[in-house]
Amino acid sequence: MMEEISISVAYDAHLFNQLSDEDILAQLVEISKPKPVVPTKKLKKYEKEYLAMRESQLQQEDPIERYKRENRRLQETSMRLEQENDDLAHELVTSKIALRNDLDQVSSQCHNNKFIYHFKPLSAIVTLVQISSRNNIMISALINTL
Repeated sequence: MMEEISISVAYDAHLFNQLSDEDILAQLVEISKPKPVVPTKKLKKYEKEYLAMRESQLQQEDPIERYKRENRRLQETSMRLEQENDDLAHELVTSKIALRNDLDQVSSQCHNNKFIYHFKPLSAIVTLVQISSRNNIMISALINTL
């Protein structure tokens, strides 16, 4: 009996020495992964039951309460969209100011250098104009959704 234990310990030690650190970590991760307690089929069944129960509760609920809850949700959505709109408008204004400053800087350099153009700032201005136009489109789309 004692001999069998020492042989199995020696064999385990031999296997342990052959495994790389990555293999050991992979095995530990595999062992420590949480096992699903409830099978997927039962989860789907419970989900259907919950949705049916929730629907029946909504049907039994007072319409005034339902409308109040829906109104509150819509107001929160409206406030979030207004905040996004404000953020986009602020970004648009700051990008337009930056565009104007870059344009003024480039035009002053052109006048000072007698029409020697610097293409890098001009490409940056074109990029900013494209971003500005995209922001205008997004703001228009947000306003149309309200």
